[in-house]
Amino acid sequence: MSDFFLNKNSKQKRIRVNKKLVYYTILSEINKFSYSSIRCKNMTNIANKLNMSKQAMNRYVSKLKAEGEISYTANSFWVLKKDYSEERAIEVAETLASTKSSLGTREESDLHALHIKIPIIEGKIIGDEWEIREKLNNWIPKYTEWKEFKGVTIKNNNDKSISIYPHSRNFRNPSEVNQLCYRLVKYCTMYFKNKYSVLLDDELAEIKNMDLFTSDDFVKKVKPKGEKIKIGLNRKCEKIFPVDNRDAKAWMDDSPKKGIETNDILYKKNYLMMPEYIKKLYDESEINDDELGKVKILLNDLCLTMTNQSKLIETQMKLSKNNTEQLNIMLKEKNMNLTKLPNKEVPIINPSIYYSG
Repeated sequence: MSDFFLNKNSKQKRIRVNKKLVYYTILSEINKFSYSSIRCKNMTNIANKLNMSKQAMNRYVSKLKAEGEISYTANSFWVLKKDYSEERAIEVAETLASTKSSLGTREESDLHALHIKIPIIEGKIIGDEWEIREKLNNWIPKYTEWKEFKGVTIKNNNDKSISIYPHSRNFRNPSEVNQLCYRLVKYCTMYFKNKYSVLLDDELAEIKNMDLFTSDDFVKKVKPKGEKIKIGLNRKCEKIFPVDNRDAKAWMDDSPKKGIETNDILYKKNYLMMPEYIKKLYDESEINDDELGKVKILLNDLCLTMTNQSKLIETQMKLSKNNTEQLNIMLKEKNMNLTKLPNKEVPIINPSIYYSG
């Protein structure tokens, strides 16, 4: 992999720079500085060595920093964040040089495919801008192209419905896909009504297909080249329109890019938010540990209380038994055995009249 840069001493002449060599040189030079009294305070010397401008060098430095390979310390010099070895430096250089862009590390999120279908309530679409691209057995679909919305293909399904196919594009947030769908349906409803006097049933608009992509270099490490791994998520896709009814799924693919693809907005959100979810889970586990400690203390106190209560009850039962025996003896002495009075009112006897305490 190589790049073209203007020679720093000339505004006209371009030189070819090997990306792999640039990344490798930066890592090896910083490593050399770590063993000397002179630390790497800037990249000027390295840029001069590679005959590159400082601005061009900064692109590669930013990439290495974002990937966690180097950092700029509080003492204002560059250091390696990971243990250095010749083999590892070459591996890192090859990996970073193989990417199409050396700017940043933001995950690339693409909308590879989207199909929205809207039924036609009444009217026929007639116009010279529609062209025939295919012929089916019982009907002939017609197509037209729009420049609006960064490019859209519209398909007339024999005046029974229209299909909307936005062209592939990047987006930063999955919610942008929802907004795109809403805007397209609203725009098409008004456009076809005003231009063709055709009424579209926007309440029955439906997502028929969606393909969301997120680049991920980890895929090439776990998936054999050329093999497509697909899994069903055992649920329906998150709805954009009320009548949506698609089975959610996700898959790994390396054509044309390496990454994760899905037809479900919710999976896409969860995938992008995974680091945050893990962080929250970790934080909650720490809180739970503290709470668990408090619960253990409460349980110990409860067990101690229950033990004391059990001893108290046992003592009371012994006292009650002794009192009952003494009472029966007294009753016998007075010829008032309760067992001999089954059909009579049982007298209430206060034991205190016989003994005190």
